Amino acid sequence: MFNKFIDEKGKFKESLIIDMKGMLELYEVAHFQLHGETILEEALAFTMFHLKSTKTTMDYPLSTRIADALKQPLHKSLSRLVAWSYIPIYEGYGTLDKNLKIFAKLDFYHGTTFTQGWWKGLDVATSFPFIRDGLVECCFGILRVYFKPHYTIARTFMTKVISLTSILDDIYNAYGTSN
Repeated sequence: MFNKFIDEKGKFKESLIIDMKGMLELYEVAHFQLHGETILEEALAFTMFHLKSTKTTMDYPLSTRIADALKQPLHKSLSRLVAWSYIPIYEGYGTLDKNLKIFAKLDFYHGTTFTQGWWKGLDVATSFPFIRDGLVECCFGILRVYFKPHYTIARTFMTKVISLTSILDDIYNAYGTSN
């Protein structure tokens, strides 16, 4: 499939450099390579070189997408956070539907309000001043496992379990003895 991007000399076609959006997509696809897939290894090197050299000359929305992709490819990111970061990018294109923006924000906040309310109800900061306030870390850690919207209950449950485990760990660290 990728052979159509290769010229007669076995290198990627220089004409690909013109389409930076296409280069970005090829860059993202190249990260799915398996060991020994030399064409994707070459695609990654080719696209990374050209994206790094031109990211500063691109206009706003595309330059931001390129910079973000070079920091961390999409498939190695949290899909919910990527979706959140795309809202201002699509605003930059000027084609964002306002209702879609509202739904995107509601989708992002769905499920986190309950968890935050539960955590605030514990009043960890005053009840246990020696405890780390790591709710956000727990939420995003579980979000890597249960990222789809229909896993809201599992995500909330596991966030509570890990948060409580973290509290117990901090209690043992503060008051436990080695004897």
